[in-house]
Amino acid sequence: MEEIRYFKICLEDVVEKLREYFASREDVLIAILFGSALRRNIVRDIDIAVYLARKSLNKILRMGWELEEILKTPVDIVPLEQLPPKLKLKILLRGKPIIIRSPSTYTEILKTSIGELEDLKTIYSHSDLKKL
Repeated sequence: MEEIRYFKICLEDVVEKLREYFASREDVLIAILFGSALRRNIVRDIDIAVYLARKSLNKILRMGWELEEILKTPVDIVPLEQLPPKLKLKILLRGKPIIIRSPSTYTEILKTSIGELEDLKTIYSHSDLKKL
C-alpha cells in the first residue's frame, strides 16, 4: 500500500508561481485555486480549476505535469465546466482567482452554475428522493 505524502506550501508563493505560469498561456481564460491549499500550509495536492478557450485533455494533463515540476507538489487540474454545479459555484465564489482573462465568461459560468443548482433543487423538491 502506498503511503500518503504531504507537502509544505506557502500560499503566496504558490499564487505567484501560478500567476507567472498562466500569464503566458493565452488559451487559459480562467484559472482558480481552490481546496485545502487555501486553508492549510500542509497539503497532499494543489487543486486548480481551469476554463480553456479550446478544450483539450492533453493540454490539461501537460499543464498538470508542468505545474508539478514548478511547485514540487502534486497538482490536480480540473476543467471548470465539467464540475457538478455546487462545487463549481463554491470554486467560483470562494476560490482564489489566479487569472480571469474573460470576465464575461466568468460571469456566464457563474450564472449557469446558479441556474443548474436551482434546477437541481426544483427537481429534488418534486421527487420522491426527499422522502429517503
